[in-house]
Amino acid sequence: MAKKEVDRIRLGLLKKFGSNAIIMGADHEKAQYGRISTGSINLDLKLGGGIPIGRMTQISGAKSTAKSTLCDHIIKNAQTTKVEWVWTERKEEKGREIVEEHPRKVDGLICAYLDVEGTKTIEWTRDTIGVDTDNWLYAQPSGLEECLEMAHQMQKDGVHLIVIDSIDSLEPTKEYESQMGESVQMGLKPKMIGEYCRKYTATNNMLARRGDLPCTVILINQLREKIGAYGDIEYTPGGRAIEFYISVDLRLRRGDWIVEGTGESKEIVGQVIKFKSHKNKTYKQQQSGEFDFYFEDTPIAKAGEIDNFKEIVVAGINYGVIERAGSWFKYRGKNIAQGADNTVMYLRKNPEVFKQVKDELFSIVEREANAISEGSEG
Repeated sequence: MAKKEVDRIRLGLLKKFGSNAIIMGADHEKAQYGRISTGSINLDLKLGGGIPIGRMTQISGAKSTAKSTLCDHIIKNAQTTKVEWVWTERKEEKGREIVEEHPRKVDGLICAYLDVEGTKTIEWTRDTIGVDTDNWLYAQPSGLEECLEMAHQMQKDGVHLIVIDSIDSLEPTKEYESQMGESVQMGLKPKMIGEYCRKYTATNNMLARRGDLPCTVILINQLREKIGAYGDIEYTPGGRAIEFYISVDLRLRRGDWIVEGTGESKEIVGQVIKFKSHKNKTYKQQQSGEFDFYFEDTPIAKAGEIDNFKEIVVAGINYGVIERAGSWFKYRGKNIAQGADNTVMYLRKNPEVFKQVKDELFSIVEREANAISEGSEG
């Protein structure tokens, strides 16, 4: 009896509000858009596979924590990411519900970078990281209003990934036109950002409803400290609305410097980046870890690269894919190397084994992420 009533109500809503006004649970399961790799295997695993497509993510941190460079890696990977899903269309025709399934595919995401700070080095992004800068949209908005309006228009026009760098640098026109120290309307910036977040969500709902790929937005932000506060003294500028609308809140911190050579030939070639997901509505919360990032060419990695080989050994042990027996490291029951450094070297020389380990790791995380998505997001 209940099912008949539900069907009757759904049919009436489809007739009044149009196709896909009501979505079934199975429709959601078929419309899984996947994720975009960050370039760090460890970070991808701790996020549930990468940055979730069709969601808003905030990446914040102190100075020189590779926030912009990490976004460059995300854009590079997004430009070659293939997304396949099934769009289920439900409509009413002559008192009957018509259900049609349409396979959808996007081969490479359209990306945009809104450089509010105006400090982007295109040569580094293109030549070192490998972003195809001839096939992305790059802009330097003159203020808060233009940046948010531009981002919203890009979303409606079909841009799949938008990076805003950074939230703290967004300057409202009224504040820009005022004299230094002159009082302006309080809360102007958070108010406008909150409006943009609402428009972003509504537009994504519209895109998904008509079978298009929803837009992914990454907000780069700074970490600030409250004066005279108790408890957690850190906060991110831009207002409280961001905290509610983002699905992932990722914070980066600087670890140790990576040094090569000794004495006078000693040189800093990279740094350890520590991360923690303070919020993740698509996977486990409060996941932390680190990865090695290089800004100079070394025998281990080139400038701009993340040492995937080192982090995959650590992740392999943590997830039980690689076994450790004394000083020996085993994979699928066979000894592959003695010592961590030799295991890393073995994987460098055997890319097929590296790929097998990587695929197993992401299969484990994908199953966990699917199980979490079927439950409560929290």
